[in-house]
Amino acid sequence: MLLVHEANPLYSMPQNKLFNEALKKVPTLVSFSSFMDETAAQADLILPNHTSFERFDDVVGIPWAPFSYYALSTPILKPLLNTRHTGEVLLALAGGIGGSVGPSMPWKSYEEYLKFRIEGLAQSRKGAVADKPDVPIMKLSAAESIQPNFTDGAQLWKKLKAGYCWYDSPAAIAGFQTVSGKLELACQSIGIKGAAVSDDKLYLPHFKLLNLSGDESEFPLLLVTYKPSFTAGGYLPNPPFMNKLIPNSVLKGADVFIELHPDTAAKLGFSQGQLVSLQTTQGEATVRVNVSAAARPGVVYLSVGLGHNAYDDYVQNKGVNANSLMEVQLDPVGGIGTVWACRAQLRRV
Repeated sequence: MLLVHEANPLYSMPQNKLFNEALKKVPTLVSFSSFMDETAAQADLILPNHTSFERFDDVVGIPWAPFSYYALSTPILKPLLNTRHTGEVLLALAGGIGGSVGPSMPWKSYEEYLKFRIEGLAQSRKGAVADKPDVPIMKLSAAESIQPNFTDGAQLWKKLKAGYCWYDSPAAIAGFQTVSGKLELACQSIGIKGAAVSDDKLYLPHFKLLNLSGDESEFPLLLVTYKPSFTAGGYLPNPPFMNKLIPNSVLKGADVFIELHPDTAAKLGFSQGQLVSLQTTQGEATVRVNVSAAARPGVVYLSVGLGHNAYDDYVQNKGVNANSLMEVQLDPVGGIGTVWACRAQLRRV
């Protein structure tokens, strides 16, 4: 069984046909989506979650921020439809399973669970609530002593529910576990993993081109996707009013545009607005050409956030899903999957 919560991997994962193939091996798919997205449309069971304005949630940490952060997202509307908080569904399931699972998750509601969590935060006697506008939260020093301005979990809950956040200073770095005791940027795990290292310089940070799959003679161009500010490329669909902000050079009607440098367009014999076929190792789509000097020669640019085949009439059947054309490439240095570019070709329709 696969439980999917606030994610739409059938659409948003690059090279998503791999996930589609893996999904066929899953006996039961359960979606907690509030929307009829691509993944929910394939689900055996849909248990729609409350929307973000209808439920409690906690906010743990701020990406890339060095300090600790915790806040509450509180409901401002009553649930309009027959939905249920995903957290409460899981709590109910735990109670029904019994054994050691039920007693380990004894909370009757998700709100009760959040209160329990905040009680633990209060008992730690660390950090404080930023309940004044002049709190220097961005200037905290490592291991700086911060006096709590709350007495117990109930008071901390009240302040967080009012819209304030809890914060604490960054942890101090005791030292680096290296021979010198200082920061060393050499990657010692390369040899441990059994990789052949011909030069000690390879242990140091360095650049190495991706070994893109596909025949360069067949796919002479590079396809690079980009995320504009007027489309949503993840779990949430693009709001209808945001569609009005999409310029005609990106989407016109149901046709999506690629960006192509004037020299590349001239070399291929393409003109502004011409319909062409974009093909990669992962698939093929019909697009229109937008000739732009902002594009790099030899590179095709395609916007993400379009090409849905689910949701509603305002969202679906507009453009192309760029993720279905992209291929995940393995980084030659770190070995992790990366989505930077893939080989592509353009031809007349």
